[in-house]
Amino acid sequence: MKTTHLIRFAFVGMLALMLGACANMPTMPWSKNQLAGTWKNSLGTVWTIKADGTFTADVHHGKMHAAGKYKISGDTITITETGEKVPQVCKGDAVYQFHRDGAKLHFTVVSDKCKIRKGDILKEWTAAK
Repeated sequence: MKTTHLIRFAFVGMLALMLGACANMPTMPWSKNQLAGTWKNSLGTVWTIKADGTFTADVHHGKMHAAGKYKISGDTITITETGEKVPQVCKGDAVYQFHRDGAKLHFTVVSDKCKIRKGDILKEWTAAK
């Protein structure tokens, strides 16, 4: 009888240690592959984020096409549009924090001077099928 109680006590102690260790583990940094895919927002923008660090965006049903590069650090994405049609105010880096919840993607602006891009990115994004 004493042995059974001792085994149970040891098991509960080990379980508590393991749960405590999990609670203190740092979260894994995001990778490009975790955002890679095609996303759509309520404005009709289709944003294709590629695992190679590039993206394309079909803004407002084909009226404007954007492309560029991005970098991820932790939960922060830095976006740089490239191409000839980038408005002057939209040149340079735009920085956003992001949160992905399954098929939903949300952004919070850190810094972005481009009102057009900001208005689009701050909408909720859903994984396109």
